[in-house]
Amino acid sequence: MEGTSPQAPVNAGTGERTVQYHTGLFGGKDSPTLNNLKKVTITSSSESARVREDSKDGEAPMFHLYVDVLEVFTTPNSFRIADVPTSHAGAFSQKIADNYADMFQLDHVHNHH
Repeated sequence: MEGTSPQAPVNAGTGERTVQYHTGLFGGKDSPTLNNLKKVTITSSSESARVREDSKDGEAPMFHLYVDVLEVFTTPNSFRIADVPTSHAGAFSQKIADNYADMFQLDHVHNHH
């Protein structure tokens, strides 16, 4: 996630108030690293997707999600842009990845007939 924010300190190199959160890291291939991959299960008691073996292109269900970007800063690890404007796959990136995990909610499903 990258952008600018009036709450970020001025970046000495660019003169802008930049925000950069790079979580990266997937456990490592040849040597161990942090593993910031998250498996997210999105459930709904009222929505279902109909998938048929004979479906043609464009007939697959479409899932509409709500994504609450503010979750990046709140749950379970609360922090402020002013305090942590950048994180590049270091130890703090794990806290950001933990926050990403609950930012998605299913709104509805479009089933094609």
